[in-house]
Amino acid sequence: VQDCIADAPTCFGSGISGDYNISSDTTAPGSNSLINQDPYDLFVDPDSGDYSLKSGSNAIDAGTDLSAEMDSVDIAGTSRPQGSAWDIGAFEYVSSGTTYNQSVAGSLGIPSGSLGETVTFSESLGGAI
Repeated sequence: VQDCIADAPTCFGSGISGDYNISSDTTAPGSNSLINQDPYDLFVDPDSGDYSLKSGSNAIDAGTDLSAEMDSVDIAGTSRPQGSAWDIGAFEYVSSGTTYNQSVAGSLGIPSGSLGETVTFSESLGGAI
């Protein structure tokens, strides 16, 4: 079991192996797992069933890369990782921020006049700046 979140006493139980999990008690297996976690500190609105990660959640960037075992997208289709590592749980946290576009001017090493087109590059930067 990896990158899972459980909110029930002894949910993982004995004999379960794994790592990079979160539990509300001390049963999450693995040295990289987070134990004694409050679901209200992890999720947007657990009472209403919104288990997307909230800003500041300990599950953000706390998981492990599982791309060898599954697609690199979360349950909502968001690519993983969004930060420095996969998030623990079904949802990858996506910070809200401003998208900046910048035109880049300069030489591409192509002889002048051979394309007859203007090339503009832009890159979207996610996250708050």
